[in-house]
Amino acid sequence: MTSGDLTLLDVEAHLFPSLKHLEYFPGFKLVKSKTAPKRSYAGWGQADIDANLLLRLMDQHGVGYSCVLPEKFLSTTDGHIPWSTNGYIVEQVAKYPDRLIAQANVGPVLRLGVEEPCWELEHLVKEKGFKLVKVYQPEDIGPLNDPHMWPFYEKVSELRIPMTIHTGMSFVPGQFSKYCHPLQIEEIATSFPEIPIIAFHVGYPYVEETAWLSANYKNVYVGTSYILGSRWLSPAPREAGKILGKVKMFATPDKLIWGSDFSGNAEEYAESTNFVRNFQIPESVQRDYGYEPITDEERRKWAGENLARLLGISLERKTKKQQSSH
Repeated sequence: MTSGDLTLLDVEAHLFPSLKHLEYFPGFKLVKSKTAPKRSYAGWGQADIDANLLLRLMDQHGVGYSCVLPEKFLSTTDGHIPWSTNGYIVEQVAKYPDRLIAQANVGPVLRLGVEEPCWELEHLVKEKGFKLVKVYQPEDIGPLNDPHMWPFYEKVSELRIPMTIHTGMSFVPGQFSKYCHPLQIEEIATSFPEIPIIAFHVGYPYVEETAWLSANYKNVYVGTSYILGSRWLSPAPREAGKILGKVKMFATPDKLIWGSDFSGNAEEYAESTNFVRNFQIPESVQRDYGYEPITDEERRKWAGENLARLLGISLERKTKKQQSSH
């Protein structure tokens, strides 16, 4: 198998219109001023991040399908205006319904009151064809395992869709990491073993906890978006290899889910797709930690087969890049 034979299924790609009209909010200025090694946020929101842009990149890098979703980030606008909406996602998916898969974000559940998010989620799934839902707890007023979240999880269970969860540290100033520690998933996974739960960002920096959770619970999967394949770790193969090796050893390759965490940056998108296609755990890391290399079968599972199984879809369709290579 060559890397070009992989059909990639992206679990996390964000779409939102230009945010220039929000730049006067102090919280938005806080995000724009954030600094991180090898990553700048100063250009966020200067142009539409829409389906047309994403599809061009998908075809360029051989991505077959993408699960697209909005982020509200209400903390950046004093709770007044969301960055994006589920309605915007409906419009964008309609442009390329054979390539884009709608993922809902109906929170913050506790802040809004559980009844409204439950109603909206049911409407989106039954009337608009949404296939999964994301819980983004950093901007809410309580943790993932807050008992008041249980009616929402019951609705997810009733609708029989996978649930993705932001886990680990919050990446947005003014939002709180204490509400999304991966260990908070334990009670959810115990109470709702029928819900496939995808813990985004390998729970970073709580990688060991996330790997063990997935090992303990059949329904907990490990999403690698943003962390593995980012410009932070792509130049650090030993560190990336230790993270991937740990997850693969304990959670098993059947639990790995690839994602780009796309938010408009073409270079970062290229890095993420290149990583899942070509990264191999360095031999020194395999030797020092006892990790096994990534096999072709494991790479296929990670790149899309595991998520396709959860969504009940086929990966047979080829992208334009794959078609042109034959």
